[in-house]
Amino acid sequence: MPQTTLTLVLPASEQASGGENRYTVTAVPGSYETAAKTAIKVFGKYIGDKASLSNIILRMPYTREGKKIWADIDEDNWSAALSQEPPEISIHVLTRTSTEPNGRSPRRSISRPVSTVFVGPKETYIDSEARPTLFVLFVLEHPFDGQQQQRILIPLPETYKDGQRAALRGFRHYLSDITDYEEILLRPTITGNISDCANIQNPDHWKSLFPQCRAVGVSVEKPFANGRLWITRAQFLKDSSGMLWTPINPYATFDEDGFGTCLKQSSSINRPESYQEAINSLERIINLDSAWKTRQLKREGRDKPPASKQPYRIPHNWTACFYVFRGPTSQRLQQRNTFRTGDQPFDLSITDSWYSIPFTAQSDDAKWRWFVPPPGSAIGFLLLKTG
Repeated sequence: MPQTTLTLVLPASEQASGGENRYTVTAVPGSYETAAKTAIKVFGKYIGDKASLSNIILRMPYTREGKKIWADIDEDNWSAALSQEPPEISIHVLTRTSTEPNGRSPRRSISRPVSTVFVGPKETYIDSEARPTLFVLFVLEHPFDGQQQQRILIPLPETYKDGQRAALRGFRHYLSDITDYEEILLRPTITGNISDCANIQNPDHWKSLFPQCRAVGVSVEKPFANGRLWITRAQFLKDSSGMLWTPINPYATFDEDGFGTCLKQSSSINRPESYQEAINSLERIINLDSAWKTRQLKREGRDKPPASKQPYRIPHNWTACFYVFRGPTSQRLQQRNTFRTGDQPFDLSITDSWYSIPFTAQSDDAKWRWFVPPPGSAIGFLLLKTG
């Protein structure tokens, strides 16, 4: 049922002689000017000498950071602002009042459905051209466990595509494997909580979502890139002073006579699309290395038959944690010349930082694909007893 009536409210602070807030219910005006004329006709005697079209501005409420804020209505978008009722307000009149004093800082113009309009003398506000630029908070949707959520504050982009470009520039250090801005997915949230982000049905409506939307979640939407990942496993120092990672050797090296192998080529796996796929690949790698399998079974207290004779499976009271790396060595590993066989092993322990893929990604394949490193990179793992 379309909205047929509108409540106009004149706050006591805008009345020449003070008093109480005053209200009137009227049929929905066809234009901003008609609404202003109605306000003058009804409230003119309370406004006083300033009761003229040139001195009247109509405003509407919205909530930001838990506070009600009164925003100017764009005259040219009057019909669009009243075309639908906001979901939190019924189609009937809901009276809203303002206790904000005169002479306050200006608000951005917005176009959204309303059922209450604020009426006040126009000269108490700064000219619209002097109003500050609207800024919006962009937030990466999936931070690593223990890592602060990455955020950037930027002027509101004109279009959805401009927003995609801005996100790729602002988060370039965290989206290093993304080259096309169209792979960026922007999902605004009205509450400000990233868990409440929602897809935009029509990107052409981008600018009409603000300033009602308080933040924008940034994620990646692209086909999964297949490839290989180098495996490195965590090792604890005997003096318990920290954790190291096994160096990655992309090529087998031989002694001077060319007969004996000095270093074996490091293991690699297909880039997994899920946590379970990563587990399956890890178990296959352990089964192919008898010495590794024997050491792991001894750690688990299962180094006797029948476990030692059976294919290795991670027991139910153990879990695998996976890690990704950032730093100069991991970058050099990914960008190395594949025809150069004389490279020394890539040791990530000293130069790079590492982050565990969040526990929640174990049961969320989409989140896992967000965190898994790009092809040619390293992925670390640590097997831990859970109970």
